Amino acid sequence: MIFCDASPTAYQIQQQELKLTQMYLTNSIIYYKIFYDLSEKLPIIDYLTIDTCSILMEEQYCIRICLPFTTLKSLRYKVARSLNATSFAHVPNETCNFENDDLLNVVETQGGMIFNIETASCTYTIRKKGNLYIPVGDTYRYLLSGTQTLFLVWIKCLDLDEPIFDSDGKFSVVWKKENVK
Repeated sequence: MIFCDASPTAYQIQQQELKLTQMYLTNSIIYYKIFYDLSEKLPIIDYLTIDTCSILMEEQYCIRICLPFTTLKSLRYKVARSLNATSFAHVPNETCNFENDDLLNVVETQGGMIFNIETASCTYTIRKKGNLYIPVGDTYRYLLSGTQTLFLVWIKCLDLDEPIFDSDGKFSVVWKKENVK
């Protein structure tokens, strides 16, 4: 499945209150701006899973998931090579043109990541390097872009109770809003 940027007149979905219990995006190539369009149409998604997808971004060292009009209970983002979605064997140093190579490299080398979770009521920041959670100072709290040594995952939504980020056990972040004071 490929989601691309389309003008609002290219498609029309009747405006109504839609609620999804579960939404799975798997083995897909997604242009990041489509999340905003989904958010306009889907105010409630209980469980959103993005599994083995390549999110096409306009900037390096960053993944942005912008769902500003959507309330989520759980958002799970699973990082894996696109080849995992096929029957092809992984050959080192050969990648698909649509891979999020910078993200995959950070995950595989246990590099630094920062997660900015912005909701209507608060902004949460989580910093992790390898298996260690690192205290977040003011320098990183409002980071707008990632770097080669610190990859940024930015999630914006109305509300989010539990983001889960994992990569076949190599790297994971599980966070619950009620644990934060």
